[in-house]
Amino acid sequence: MDHIIGLRGSFWRKALFAGLLVILADILLFDGEAGSVLGLFMAAWAGFSFAAHRSGWRNVWSLTAFGLATGFAAVMTYDPSFLGFVMFLGTLTVAVLLTYIKGVADGWYWFKRLSFHAFGTLFAPLFDLNRFAKARRRSGNKRSVSQMLTNLVLPAIGTVLFLSLFAMANPIISGFLEKIQIGNLNEHTVVRVLFWGFIFVAVWSTLRPFQPKILFNKLAETEPGRMAGVTVASVTLSLILFNLLFAIQNGMDLLYVWGEVDDFTLAEYAHRGAYPLIATALLAGLFVLLTTHPRSEMAGNKPIRMLIIIWVAQNLFLVASTVERTLLYIESYSLTELRISALLWMGLVAVGLVLVTWRMLRGNSLAWLVNGNALAAFAVLSACTVVDLGATAATWNVRHAREVGGEGVQLDLCYLNQLDGSSLTALASLEHQPKIEPAFRQRVILVRQEVQQRIAVQQKQKGGWDWRDAQRMDALKGQKLKRLSIPKGFYVTCDGYLRPMGERWEEETDYAR
Repeated sequence: MDHIIGLRGSFWRKALFAGLLVILADILLFDGEAGSVLGLFMAAWAGFSFAAHRSGWRNVWSLTAFGLATGFAAVMTYDPSFLGFVMFLGTLTVAVLLTYIKGVADGWYWFKRLSFHAFGTLFAPLFDLNRFAKARRRSGNKRSVSQMLTNLVLPAIGTVLFLSLFAMANPIISGFLEKIQIGNLNEHTVVRVLFWGFIFVAVWSTLRPFQPKILFNKLAETEPGRMAGVTVASVTLSLILFNLLFAIQNGMDLLYVWGEVDDFTLAEYAHRGAYPLIATALLAGLFVLLTTHPRSEMAGNKPIRMLIIIWVAQNLFLVASTVERTLLYIESYSLTELRISALLWMGLVAVGLVLVTWRMLRGNSLAWLVNGNALAAFAVLSACTVVDLGATAATWNVRHAREVGGEGVQLDLCYLNQLDGSSLTALASLEHQPKIEPAFRQRVILVRQEVQQRIAVQQKQKGGWDWRDAQRMDALKGQKLKRLSIPKGFYVTCDGYLRPMGERWEEETDYAR
């Protein structure tokens, strides 16, 4: 019990010191230059670190190192430099670590110890918070403030992450977030908060230095299927918040994607959503996978299982909306290999979400889940080796092009040009369309000739013969295709225009989007 009380007292005392140093850094350093005031802050840092380690008061070597750190802080007050800061931080860290060992040790020990210290600095506050929460539970106070804060970490991080992805995908949400002012939240405020976090982590490294054994003990204590720090309460709260957030996003998709509301630019709404929403679904699947191992406490909790089923259902609807967004964007622009690949990838994500949920409900092994996803991916990739996605995109674009009376956009001949053999058949069929204008027909012929010539050259090169392209070239021989000569001193642009040789021409295409 005395150990627990001591831990609590030490923790709060050092947390108070860290808070005071953060306030001092904000007053002296934020929005200012790193002048002599930096030395003043470093002197205060050394003083608080000395006060936090009373055992060092009786250690000659620790006292010497603290004295050296204070001396370097004074030097920084006189002449600030990066080297001076490194010397200060090094001697202060050694002074603190000397309070945990007997003697001075050798250089190899200090190399390893300082390396562990540098590695663990970022994680030390989390480990200490977890240790403090466990100490409070052992003392009988199971509803401690620290435990509540620990339970809020996962829901807070997850909600902010998903909200950020939704803001990237949804111009309505991003516009709303830009309008609201939470405590004058702006870029300057965000930078300031990040500055506070950086200072806190830095000073905490000397107030409560990272102990290597903590990491190894923590790994040893972690149960199979359970992440350290992830509790039933944190997962439940996370799922409640995630479901609410996804319900808002899916509700907007019902209005703007499926309902086709007229008071918003649908193309913009559709274009922004595809890839961020797929990232959202992948993160959702990863969250379910990591928190609901068949042997974990969460997997056997009925409320959590129900919340996960609802959330996965919302994710599946999100994937369906993402597919619809992509289809709407294709109608507004054009079809490309990348967009076909994206649609196939969305299907695999949906399959993965279903398999992850089924594994949780049936208690299947991780190997079963991996095999299921691998089989689905293998089937899709195998089909893609047979089906020419470029030819599929080219054929669709030609059939729906505005130039042939379709409802699509103007045909991007540059994209068809760079598809090489995949677009050859589509270009030949377009050339015979009676509806197209003579000037456009001429451009199509010139592009088709360019593609056909490149294929002919490639087929004759050593190792360049391609069976599918050979079939396409043979198919063109039976068609009555025109051949246009290129005037001397001109060249053909990617979209079939004739330009003088000396004229600079910047080609712009849509296929990269």
